[in-house]
Amino acid sequence: MTWPLPFIEQMKNRLGPAMPDFLEALSKDPVTAIRLNPRKPGIALPWATTSVPWSAWGYYVDDRPSFTTFPPFHAGALYVQEPSSMFVEQAVAATQLQGPLLALDLCGAPGGKSTHLLSLLAKDSLLVSNEAIQSRASILAENIIKWGAPNTLVTQLDPEVIARKKVLFDLVVVDAPCSGEGLFRKEAKAAEEWSLANVKHCAARQDRILEAAMEVTAPGGFLIYSTCTFEGRENEEHSTLLREKAWQCCPIPMGEQHGITPIVHQGHLAGYQFYPHKVKGEGFFIGLWQKPGNRLPRKWSPPATGSGNSDWKSWMEESDEWVAIERQNTLHLLPTAQSGTLTALAEVLNPRYFGLAAFTRKGPHLRPTQALAMSGAVSHTIPTLAVDEANALRYLARENLPLEAPKGWHLITYHDLPLGWAKGLGHRINNYYPQNWRIKNLDKLR
Repeated sequence: MTWPLPFIEQMKNRLGPAMPDFLEALSKDPVTAIRLNPRKPGIALPWATTSVPWSAWGYYVDDRPSFTTFPPFHAGALYVQEPSSMFVEQAVAATQLQGPLLALDLCGAPGGKSTHLLSLLAKDSLLVSNEAIQSRASILAENIIKWGAPNTLVTQLDPEVIARKKVLFDLVVVDAPCSGEGLFRKEAKAAEEWSLANVKHCAARQDRILEAAMEVTAPGGFLIYSTCTFEGRENEEHSTLLREKAWQCCPIPMGEQHGITPIVHQGHLAGYQFYPHKVKGEGFFIGLWQKPGNRLPRKWSPPATGSGNSDWKSWMEESDEWVAIERQNTLHLLPTAQSGTLTALAEVLNPRYFGLAAFTRKGPHLRPTQALAMSGAVSHTIPTLAVDEANALRYLARENLPLEAPKGWHLITYHDLPLGWAKGLGHRINNYYPQNWRIKNLDKLR
């Protein structure tokens, strides 16, 4: 692979004598890693793995397998994620934030940071996961649903629009769109599309996003800024904008271990850079910043008043833990303690998904959703149908299953992991796996 000459010249200035090591690293295959979902039943991994040192749930996979034909991947039991970006876990730990939090992932798609945050935040916290681009927001919502966390809202808003809503967050994550230099060896297209003009364009867009993020961060709250590039204009040079408003860059205790490089700008710490010749991962930059002011403890609004219907309760293992809100023929179940705030945020932010969108109504009847299947909250009294790997893949491809089941709804499971719903008709079953989630061309993948 031939890298853009201006990029090479810039990296020479940045790395000096380490440049040959950097170029050698770029010539190698990218590493593959996964992050397990602590909310889901444990799974046996069929591949050789080693731990990612800065993540409790991260693992390197020696050879990139076909995740598409691994049913737990579709069940939300794991997320395939670049290992360097899992360092967000250490940044969150460094905030030492306690108690329930209201968090925002401002540029959330496809969902790596958001699903990671849902594993890191306490269950009594709330996360708004946002993506401005419609097609990417759909992917984000799918991954949030698979992760199975109900303390979430997925929004599709421009960062400046969110800033105008006047909602303040204890923790804001900005994984900013960037020139993608850190992904050159992973995505050839990133190198082909790189230019100095695009770097300048990305830096200007990042300034706009950062200004919105700074505005929505509560006094005393924290902002995590990250990119997948090496560009100073897209990374540490933004620290000038933050320091002008008296924000402080915070050290991340593990930041100088494992080959991670502290980055100093104008005599001050501005973040940490991951280089592929020093770290087992791709290029990544991250900085942790605290807004001036005193943080007030987060308090949720009183619980919302639910709908009068209770026909949903027999489906749930712990029905008393939920409040049901019905909107446009969809029954949303909200964790009781956060239901008032969730409802208020939904009114302000107009999310495309929130809480647990558990049922749709068809006349007087409830139809369970894929989100309910993924939630892990289904009552043990609801019939299940355990399938082997071959039938799990058939189900995920939305093919007919060569099985019979009594009449009624059944939760399809694979190794205790719910995959979705099927309806027994006595002599056969109907497959209700979402059409737009199905595995395509399964025969070619087998």
